[in-house]
Amino acid sequence: MPKISVIVPIFNCANYVSEALDSVCQQTLKDIEIICVNDGSTDNSPEIIANYSQKDARIKVIHKPNTGYGHTMNIGINEAKGKYIAVLEADDYLQPDFYASLYEEAEKSGAQLVRSDFGRFYDHEGRRKIEYCQVTYDDLYGKILNPQTLDIRIFRSAMMSWTGIVLRSFLNTYCIHHHETPGAAYQDNGFWFQMFCQADKILYLPKLGYMYRIDNPASSVHNRSRLFSMNEEYAFIYGFLQHRPDLHKFLGIYWMKKYENNLFTLRRIDKQYQEIYLKHFQEEFKAAEAKGELDKKYFLPEEWCDVEVLLKTPELYLEKIYAAQYGYPYDQNLPYPAISIAVITGQHVQALHKSIQSLLNQTFGSFEIILLDDTTSEAVTQYCLSCCKHDRFVYVNTVSAARYQEALLKARGCYITFIDAGDTVKPEFLDILYSFTKQEQIELVSCSYEYNEDKARTQRLASSPPIKVTGEMKERMLFEMNFSAWGVLWGKLYSRQLLTRVWWSFLTGKEIYDNRLVAFSAAVQANGYIILPQCHYQRQYSQDEWEDENLPAVLTLLWKMAKAFGNTELLPKWGTYFLGSYWEEKLEANYQQSTLNKKSLAETSYLEFIKEML
Repeated sequence: MPKISVIVPIFNCANYVSEALDSVCQQTLKDIEIICVNDGSTDNSPEIIANYSQKDARIKVIHKPNTGYGHTMNIGINEAKGKYIAVLEADDYLQPDFYASLYEEAEKSGAQLVRSDFGRFYDHEGRRKIEYCQVTYDDLYGKILNPQTLDIRIFRSAMMSWTGIVLRSFLNTYCIHHHETPGAAYQDNGFWFQMFCQADKILYLPKLGYMYRIDNPASSVHNRSRLFSMNEEYAFIYGFLQHRPDLHKFLGIYWMKKYENNLFTLRRIDKQYQEIYLKHFQEEFKAAEAKGELDKKYFLPEEWCDVEVLLKTPELYLEKIYAAQYGYPYDQNLPYPAISIAVITGQHVQALHKSIQSLLNQTFGSFEIILLDDTTSEAVTQYCLSCCKHDRFVYVNTVSAARYQEALLKARGCYITFIDAGDTVKPEFLDILYSFTKQEQIELVSCSYEYNEDKARTQRLASSPPIKVTGEMKERMLFEMNFSAWGVLWGKLYSRQLLTRVWWSFLTGKEIYDNRLVAFSAAVQANGYIILPQCHYQRQYSQDEWEDENLPAVLTLLWKMAKAFGNTELLPKWGTYFLGSYWEEKLEANYQQSTLNKKSLAETSYLEFIKEML
């Protein structure tokens, strides 16, 4: 029995198959068989593989009519005699010790599947460019993993069948096979899913072994005409799960993987077909929602945010995806504005009107104004409705606690900024902040600000010239600067992608300081930020309303944020800043005597909280 059977599916790969066969024949592990399955090639691939089979007795050649990838792979696996099965695509190649390393680790560990890292490569002007690709998370390498635990990170690992080996007896025991529909594509997805739903011993190796070509124009991943191929493959997977009640626990993971791959398809297909595909996409997920099969815990926060948009407003979803696909693509011909301005309407018409007028005087033209009205004032509501007779305005009737979520759901711009009723911005506010985001490809820009009624309270966040902060310097700067720089949402321009990543922070309920946590966490998670010394934002000064009993909520929010960043060591630092700001404003509100007593109590509670959580 050979140690490994290598299946090489071949269809019109004459330009590449020699390199693939050279690399497998030259493996340091010699006890292998090489099964070349010719799927009706019309080029000279059959002649090439015939020549190789004459030189190397380990090569077995099977010729058959063109029936597609799935049937081709199943023919090869059925012919295999090796202890393990491997796949080598005819346009790829292998590092010399690839199979030796996999076999050794498989035998030592008893794993049913062993996978390793791979390289993406292409040839350009006589030189080969290679990109190293990890197949899984850093801490999952080198240990036996069990997919039956439903650890989502296992299922977020690379799906490719070719970058590893699988125990042949495992495939036979569970009758694992490829979907064989003629003309279908992505049939390795179903094969991968069957393996991972039934295996209980998987091993990942941090070793580069398989080299994957990305410049073959005939590759199926470049075929933009196969509109529903991915959906057909996932229908096959769904049928497999439905017929196995013991595997219904994987349905939530199935929909997460289906979402990933539907999104891949939506981005890949021609623009003329995107609306058709999107309608089908939404219908599938609405059906899953009705059956209770969508499970939020398997999605990343930003993914779940997009799923909710897909279910409610598919047109907006397409705009968001199109924007994300091309980075920061604002174009006058695109059907959405560059910037969405979320206005917290407040309770006073005069204050709101002042803010609106300052926005309408902007020198920058491509923006929309989202009026977030919690309907606490009938006069404000009527004013908002009158504004919305103009196309630039969007009216949102919301509760106070949900207004930030509503702003993100409604926003169509690639960037978002916030303004409170009564605050104003100078005419150049949007123009200057937007120009910095475009020039520097940065996710967050903040300007200095001053108070309308008291110019002496100017908060100048940077000295001239503007400061650009990235990398390790970023976190240190956050803690060294005045907290007011990052403890507020207003006075900043955020990329929508950034705010989507910190979506979890837009909490519902009446927890105090939730918006400050969002602002601060966005600064931490941004790819970098720019601080402008000029005061382009003018703040209407007002005393915040504080409730002593909300202090536990503040601490709980701090804990959630530290956990989300995976760094609870930051919690004491954040606590110092948040509580420092809390008590400073308390004292300003003339609570001196009572607050001083409560401050001592709160500090004690805070230390106990830290001790308990850590």
